[in-house]
Amino acid sequence: MIGVGAVIGLVLPFSAIRNKYALMLLVMPVLALVDVRLAKSNRGFFFWFRACAFEICTVFGTAAICRYILDVLKIGALV
Repeated sequence: MIGVGAVIGLVLPFSAIRNKYALMLLVMPVLALVDVRLAKSNRGFFFWFRACAFEICTVFGTAAICRYILDVLKIGALV
């Protein structure tokens, strides 16, 4: 997840990272429902909701930190 976040931070500008993060937060309940259906475990909705939240925050937090460091170093986004 950290590697994916670092690549996102390298490729996208900060505004795009922010917009994609907001979009993922909006669809997070749907992702949790999909996980409940696919996993078929005895874990409930809130377990998968927290798992999705952790994954989303890890990826986009890493992306934002990497983008900040690259901006300080004056390295532009690839897109």
